[in-house]
Amino acid sequence: MLKQQANHIEDLINRCLKNEQAAYYEVYENYHHAMYNVSYRILHDSMEAEDVMQESFINAFQKLKTFRKQSKYGKNVIPFGSWLKRIVVNNSINHLRKNKKIITTDLEIVRDSVDDSVNPDFNRHKVELVLKAIENLKPNYKLALNLHLIEGYDYEEVGEIMQISYQNSRTTISRAKQSLRKIINRKDEQKQI
Repeated sequence: MLKQQANHIEDLINRCLKNEQAAYYEVYENYHHAMYNVSYRILHDSMEAEDVMQESFINAFQKLKTFRKQSKYGKNVIPFGSWLKRIVVNNSINHLRKNKKIITTDLEIVRDSVDDSVNPDFNRHKVELVLKAIENLKPNYKLALNLHLIEGYDYEEVGEIMQISYQNSRTTISRAKQSLRKIINRKDEQKQI
C-alpha cells in the first residue's frame, strides 16, 4: 500500500513537472490539511497558517526540479511529504521572525495525541501542566521544543531550521527541557504548600 502510494505521488510529481494543472490540484488535495496543521502549530493563527500554507505550496511547485535533483538512482532520498513539510516549517518560522510573534504549542493537538487508556485524568493533567509550562519559556526555547518534541525533528534538523549549529541546537533543546522541568517543579511545589 505504501509503495503504491509512493508511486502515485511520484507520478503526480512527474505530471506537475509537465505543468498538468490536475496534478497540481491533486498534490494540493493530498497534503493541504496536514501542511495547514503544521503551520498552525507554529503560528497559532488560522488566517496566517492558511496564507503560509498556500505560499509554501507555491514555493514547492516552483522548486519541484530541486526536489528531483535530491534523488539518487531515480529514487527520492526523502519523501515528498517530508520535503514539503520542511518548506512549510521554514516559511512559518520566517513568518514569525518577520512579524516577531511568540511561539506556543496548541493544547488541543497535544491533548488529542495522549493515550488516556492508562489514567485519563492524570495524563490530561500532565499534558496541560507541561503545555502551560511551555508558555513560560523563552521564544527560542518554545520553538526548539515544538520542532523537536511535537514535529519530531532531530537535533540536526532543528539546527538547520533555526539556522544554528548542531551543537547549539542540542544545547538549546537541553536548556529548554531544563527550564521546563524547573517551571513544572515550581508549580508542583506551589501545589504542595
